[in-house]
Amino acid sequence: MSNRNDKSEKRQAPKTKGWIIYVSLIVIGLVLIGFALFRLISGHLEYTAARNEYQQLREIIEAIPMWPVTPQETHDSSDALETVSVPRPGISRSDLPTHEEFTDPMETLLEKNPDFIGWIRLEGVIDYPVVQGRNNVRYLNTTFRGERNSSGAIFMDYRNDAAFNDEVTIIYGHNMRDGSMFAPLHRLRDAVFLEENQYISMVTSDWRILTYRIFAVRVISAWDTENDPRRITSATLARTIRTVPETAEHILILSTCTFTADDSERLRVYAVRIDYIPGAFH
Repeated sequence: MSNRNDKSEKRQAPKTKGWIIYVSLIVIGLVLIGFALFRLISGHLEYTAARNEYQQLREIIEAIPMWPVTPQETHDSSDALETVSVPRPGISRSDLPTHEEFTDPMETLLEKNPDFIGWIRLEGVIDYPVVQGRNNVRYLNTTFRGERNSSGAIFMDYRNDAAFNDEVTIIYGHNMRDGSMFAPLHRLRDAVFLEENQYISMVTSDWRILTYRIFAVRVISAWDTENDPRRITSATLARTIRTVPETAEHILILSTCTFTADDSERLRVYAVRIDYIPGAFH
């Protein structure tokens, strides 16, 4: 009798073991699906939060018509920078309202974040506040208002002069998959698009207007020496970029990543300052 029961248990054991494996695989699959959904939802919420935050900041900066009109080229040579006309904006700081209800947009942004150093705009492409932290990690995953978010902020290299007086200044931003932050810079790799979007406007926190013209767009190694602004000059750039203007005194580099598996590349947009209006809003 016992032999008969033993044989029955042996026949049922493989079925029980197979059932356990089957259930385990289902559970693991459900866990993986749940984790993927969680990542998808949390990522979407982060994107939405960052977009809303920066849109609210744009509403502050748009309180006055402060942006210069698009510069008009009057030459054929990229080196003849002195012939580029950059009209002054149609408003000066003295024209700002003085009533109690009006708040200076720059002062408002500085109150929200003392690290604020200016606002960068590439018409229809980039439109963000720029900050500078004590290192290049602070704003990688922290927004302008200090919120933890993978979108981070647009920030200047901590080794640069916040007044944009260095020969070479580097500004970083993430290449976000939702097309925000510095992701649109990749569109400049198209020659036609670049031709129509050459000018970068920078209004500093103390109301100086800096205008730059893009002269090169290229992909470099993430470990290139160009990652340290103290080691870059117009002369060193000229060795690898033939289009560096000979009269360049101040060069702006916008840097973002590419979607390589090993994160080994960076997209760099190079622009030269073509006009500086000292104290235009003073």
